[in-house]
Parts: sequence; structure tokens; C-alpha cells
Amino acid sequence: MNRASEESDEALVSAIVAGNTEMFKELLQRYQSYIFAIVYKHVPASQIEDVAQEISLQMYRSLKTYRPNGNFKSWLSTIAIRGCYDFLRKFYRKSEIMLTDLSENHFQWLEKLMASESGEKFKQYQRAKEARELLDMVLFTLSPEDQMVLKLLHFEGYTTTETAELLGWTTANVKIRAFRSRKKLHKQLKKLLAIEQGVAV
Repeated sequence: MNRASEESDEALVSAIVAGNTEMFKELLQRYQSYIFAIVYKHVPASQIEDVAQEISLQMYRSLKTYRPNGNFKSWLSTIAIRGCYDFLRKFYRKSEIMLTDLSENHFQWLEKLMASESGEKFKQYQRAKEARELLDMVLFTLSPEDQMVLKLLHFEGYTTTETAELLGWTTANVKIRAFRSRKKLHKQLKKLLAIEQGVAV
């Protein structure tokens, strides 16, 4: 068995910072899938590999800032989330949803969602395949800030405080942004439904 695989995260980081850069391969292998899982949720599919690679490099550059008494996975989450946010800010272009990209199932889901008054029903509809596809499309029409706060708070279950720490914002900014972004998301969904029903908006 590879002895490096038995080392703690803290021991690997200490060895790398001390000059044993070969140990970074072990650390990266340990967390590569975790990085990809985070990136997958926040950037377009075509950019996942490039963004994940950049985050891996940023992890390496930032190892000296890691404190051994901390939680390495949480520390890495912050780097990964901010890496995704930086990517979105750098390459964001306001986009529109093409109705030709939407299926009848997408519109059926949308009608159910907008008619739902139950929070539990909303969560149930949100788990549908069509829901994830349509929400992704709508989210990419919003600003990077709106995308990040909606995904972290409402789709990934982070608290307001955790979201603020991950993004480097104040909790007040997160609350304000969350309120505004929810309204924007709802407006976009209503607009799509109105178009599908032939109602003027």
C-alpha cells in the first residue's frame, strides 16, 4: 500500500509546503472528484474540465494559507466555489433561453411549479429531470452573483452564514442578493410560461 495514501490531509499539506511537491499528486487524487463535483454544479458543461484544473492549481498555490487545525475539505470548498464564481464573472455574457431548446415536458413541469402553493410540492417538482435542465437554463440568464447565491442557498442547502463565508460576502449582502435573485428567477419562469401560453408579457 502507498504510504502517502495513509497520511492525513494535514500531513500531506505540511510535506508539500516543506518542499515535497510530489505529495501533491496524492492530495489531488484524494480530492479531484470532489472538485469536479463542485464545478459541475456551477459552470457550463464545456468548461468543467478547464475550471477544475484552474481550481487545482489555485489549491496548490494556496496551501501555505491552510491552517492544520482547520477542516481541509471546507477550506477546499471555499477555493472551489470562489473559483467558479471568478470564472462566471470573467466570462459571463447575458443570454436568452431559446424556446426551441425546451420540450413539452419542460413546459408541463413549469406549469406545475408555478401553480404549486406548497413548499413541499415545490421541492418535489424541483427534483425532476426537466426541472434541473430548465433551472440551469434560466440561471444562466442571471448574473454570476444571482447564480451563485441561488445555487448555494436554495439548491445546495448552505446557510446564509456559510454562503457568505464561501463567497467572501457579508451576511447582509447574501440576504439582499437572495431576495432579489429569487424575484428575478420567478420573473423569468413566469415569462417563459406566459410565452408558452401565448400571453403577452
